[in-house]
Amino acid sequence: MIKQERAIWIVATAVAGGGGLASLALSAHAAAQAAPGVVTATQINLVDRSGRLRGVLSADDEAGMASLALFGPDGERRAVLAAAPDGAPTFELYDRARTLRVHAAVQGSAPVVAITADAGRRAILSGLSGDPALTFTDGAQTRAEVGLTAGGLPGLHLIGPAGQRQLSMTVDRDGQQALVTVRDAGGRSRASVGVVQGATVINLSDEARTRVVMGVAPDGRASLSFLDEAGQVVRTLP
Repeated sequence: MIKQERAIWIVATAVAGGGGLASLALSAHAAAQAAPGVVTATQINLVDRSGRLRGVLSADDEAGMASLALFGPDGERRAVLAAAPDGAPTFELYDRARTLRVHAAVQGSAPVVAITADAGRRAILSGLSGDPALTFTDGAQTRAEVGLTAGGLPGLHLIGPAGQRQLSMTVDRDGQQALVTVRDAGGRSRASVGVVQGATVINLSDEARTRVVMGVAPDGRASLSFLDEAGQVVRTLP
């Protein structure tokens, strides 16, 4: 999931600026031949009973997109459905303050959905890396990730203020290994708890290496080991 973080942030940045639809225009240039029973137009304006503009269907707007834009009674844009010149679809929803709240698109074969809350906080669901992932951001900073790795393995990661993973939970494919890892501000593993091949294991580390290992073997035998600075076991209990 970390590999796709940069791609996700590129998407999040585009969303923050309103995407390519932020300045949707109402002009058109395309022309088509009429056919019996078919209405042919480059642009259709929808108005309510009071004559207020409530929607615009354009075959070629100023951004070069085929688009349908819907407006509120105050004239502000509330929803846009569009297809780029290369056919890539985009869907956007805005609140009453003209803030983009929902952005959905397909980039190549990868879907992306971004939901923006207040203060620029976002939840981004994407398949940019080929595997689904849900990322939570606080402005420009990714703070949490949950998804699948390239091998289809699940993972949950909480991200520190410097972008380092500080708490991770992972499970392997056959369920023989499940780990919870706690890292310090430098991203170094300091404690891990897990089940590895039927044994319960707790590792405690300093900034360089594991110094204490506690465990319970599948047969129920418990042990406590202390390691020196070279990683050698210096004492084991019992």
